Amino acid sequence: NPISAPGNIGAGELYGLKVTFATPVSPLIPGGTLKANATFQDPPVKDPITGRARTISEFPRNELTAEFRQDLQHRGFAWGAKYTYESSKTEYYIDETDRARVSPSLDIFVEKGVFKDLRLTISAVSVQGKPELRRRALYDGDRAGSLLSVEHTRSDPGRWLIVTLSGGL
Repeated sequence: NPISAPGNIGAGELYGLKVTFATPVSPLIPGGTLKANATFQDPPVKDPITGRARTISEFPRNELTAEFRQDLQHRGFAWGAKYTYESSKTEYYIDETDRARVSPSLDIFVEKGVFKDLRLTISAVSVQGKPELRRRALYDGDRAGSLLSVEHTRSDPGRWLIVTLSGGL
């Protein structure tokens, strides 16, 4: 079958809320800053194959980024942490669904000026080591048919230590 997924599936709507927040937390933590971006959304559409409500293909319902940074100017360095998360996305094909979730990530860094405009950053990336997940379901004929099989995949991104030298000489 040369057609693997329905094209334009008709009208859909998007309901959501996006929140952006940034504030100094200096009264509690000197030189500290907290930032957060969150998106919560519901994109319902009527599935042309099953007739049931579902989300738009490859559309994340929730996304979150939260970051804390503390600049310790009297000591000449900064440190911080960043967390990113995105809910799973599902692709809807004629005879299968493919749902994937990227690895949520907690990253920690230390940053120091080493010479004039030159900065050294050491980052520990994906400290939690959370896996990426995938679930692929195959159906008989189309997605309104019987479930034939389900594949589960787990991919571990590992933990990374990254050293970066940036700026100008």
